[in-house]
Amino acid sequence: MAEISKEKRTYFLILGVAFLFLLFEAYLCYERVEQAQFDRKVTEDRCRELKARLDELLEEKEYLDVYIKKLMDDAEFLEMEKRSKLGVAEKGEIVIRDEGAGMSRKR
Repeated sequence: MAEISKEKRTYFLILGVAFLFLLFEAYLCYERVEQAQFDRKVTEDRCRELKARLDELLEEKEYLDVYIKKLMDDAEFLEMEKRSKLGVAEKGEIVIRDEGAGMSRKR
């Protein structure tokens, strides 16, 4: 078997080190791509969660807009809400509070 010259050994050694370096760089690039894909998925998931929360808040805002308009425009509704939620009574009425069942009125 013929021996490999010192120059060829050096050449193959340099070639092997260069190959290992390129292989390591490829691995690092792969890791960066994997991390970017993971980050993108997390961002998309968070975006979906925030969109769902925004939809809930917009729905609640719509309900409250209608509720406030009704309180401002409908005196009968306002009176009913004052009685049921705040326990307001008219002169001569007695309000009886029951912790579990709400309120009832007697005249």
